[in-house]
Amino acid sequence: MFFSLLRIRFWSLFSQGSRKGASTRRGILLAALYLYLIGCIGLLFYMLFSAICVPFAEMGLGWFYFTLAGLMGFAFSFVGTIFFSQSQLYEARDNQLLLSMPLRPGTILASRMVFLWLMDFAMNLPIWLTAALVYAGKIGLGGFQCLSLTLLALLLPCFSLALSTLAAWGVAKLTRRLGRFRTLMTMALSVAFLLAYLYCYSQIQAILLLLLQNVQLLAGWAMAVAPFYHLGLAGLGNPGSLLLTAAICLVPLLAVGWLLSRTFLSIALSAGQTGRWKERRGPLRVNSLPRALLGRELRR
Repeated sequence: MFFSLLRIRFWSLFSQGSRKGASTRRGILLAALYLYLIGCIGLLFYMLFSAICVPFAEMGLGWFYFTLAGLMGFAFSFVGTIFFSQSQLYEARDNQLLLSMPLRPGTILASRMVFLWLMDFAMNLPIWLTAALVYAGKIGLGGFQCLSLTLLALLLPCFSLALSTLAAWGVAKLTRRLGRFRTLMTMALSVAFLLAYLYCYSQIQAILLLLLQNVQLLAGWAMAVAPFYHLGLAGLGNPGSLLLTAAICLVPLLAVGWLLSRTFLSIALSAGQTGRWKERRGPLRVNSLPRALLGRELRR
């Protein structure tokens, strides 16, 4: 049943109510779009990591290289899955339908958390994999370091999932209070995140120059924050740092999972509920057909 629910999550992502043939074409289109985005993101970060890999290693800051890669992957996956988490956990339209079936709420919640983890993993992987491949080509990787990098690729999405789930809860609470304006607020937040990302993308050369000019200072700040420092050491294959990083990634996710398991029923049953508003009647006004259709689309 768990895998059936997980398959439904992916089907809903690709179909969105389309017919069978249309949903297949939509799935192929989305897969091609994802591969295209992987190529674009990979190329962008390949240039960045190629420029800093060897200088960092020569200065003894190989750990800082993997710290930056982890933070960049976290930021990308965190921002990219906030609204996924909101729609899949807090505003899913099939919550009440699934709860009316002989299904355990924990099974429903687990399938959605795994689905969101896969989304986080898919967004984090292009950056982390690019960093690992550049390091392997220019410096080289040992056997245990390859294993450590593989485990970190699986662990880092756990931490971003925990925080994006909490952020999505805040966004859902905020938009739910807005009633009819919740769609407008969600769209505004989405556009704000997109503009922030595009601004950072346009400033990548300036960010790279600033990074190279202040690498010792930034590395000192990162070393003062134990999770950042141990993340970098785990990327180099340090076993103790790998265990500590695993704990830092898994404990918040387990805590969030426990909290959601205690509140999932109330969340699921309240999904889609908005505040009441009174209808105000007035004189009817007749509009032309194009104006009426345009007004309807704007209200949507």
